[in-house]
Amino acid sequence: MLVSAVQTCVSLLRQGRPAPHREARQKRRELRRKQQAEQEELELRMRELQVANEAKQLELENMRKVRRTHTVDSFLSGNVWCIIFFCSCPNSSVWK
Repeated sequence: MLVSAVQTCVSLLRQGRPAPHREARQKRRELRRKQQAEQEELELRMRELQVANEAKQLELENMRKVRRTHTVDSFLSGNVWCIIFFCSCPNSSVWK
């Protein structure tokens, strides 16, 4: 077993290729680098999505505020006109 391993290493070295254990180490190193790059890309994308989400949340809150203000204004102006109409009506019970 050991002899065949040594023969394999010598043969590979003569061909200009690294020994199997060095090749395996290099592959693991490359795989770790690739996984690290993918992790960093994922983290960057998650931060971008978080920022976009926060911006949309603020936009939604502002739209709700505007709608609430508009609804209250509409309600108040509508009620004012109803009160004016009701009070100015000759048959209104307010004047009786």
